[in-house]
Amino acid sequence: MNQIGENCILSKKTTIGKNTCLGNNVITYGEVIIGDNCVIQDNVVIGKEPVHSVALYRKPVKTTGKVFIGSNCCIGTSAVIYSEVTVADNCMIGDYCS
Repeated sequence: MNQIGENCILSKKTTIGKNTCLGNNVITYGEVIIGDNCVIQDNVVIGKEPVHSVALYRKPVKTTGKVFIGSNCCIGTSAVIYSEVTVADNCMIGDYCS
């Protein structure tokens, strides 16, 4: 059974696997696929373009790149996973990482 915390903003293209837990204030952009048995802790942002791409090219943030998060993963508090990233099965991303 999935658990989704308070104040989460999930894009319409977000898919969440079985037994996955999202903490409070999780935000997803674009197409995000999260596997089974994952823990996404509070304040995580998934699928956003890096800020430097906006500053360098003076274009609005695009959110077309897919993000795949494998099964059995733990994403730490306030981590940022940018668009076009794949996180393999059984991975841990630490708090505040990007």
